[in-house]
Amino acid sequence: MILIIIGILLGALLGLWLPLGYFPDGNIYMTGLIFILLDMIFVLLKQNLSNDFTVKKFSIKTIVNIFVTALLIYAGVRFEVPIYYGCYFAFAYRIYNNINDIVEIKFEN
Repeated sequence: MILIIIGILLGALLGLWLPLGYFPDGNIYMTGLIFILLDMIFVLLKQNLSNDFTVKKFSIKTIVNIFVTALLIYAGVRFEVPIYYGCYFAFAYRIYNNINDIVEIKFEN
């Protein structure tokens, strides 16, 4: 527990100290990546609670989600069609369903 707290504090200090950023046109891509990572965190929690977790399946799903989302966002930006809203909606929907499944699993136990 102490290592977790130290890691969080070091991460917060480095985040304040280092001037990290990304190009302004990358907001769309970063938002998609954040949605993917949040979705994968909740998928991981759900699979872990239901004893259905395998590293291979989780890794492949994560990589496929990243590439498909990046491709859809790139195509939307390239053709000036906001397809990325569909990606955002899909991942927000999946996050909501995963949270709902986690709550159901916890109430069953």
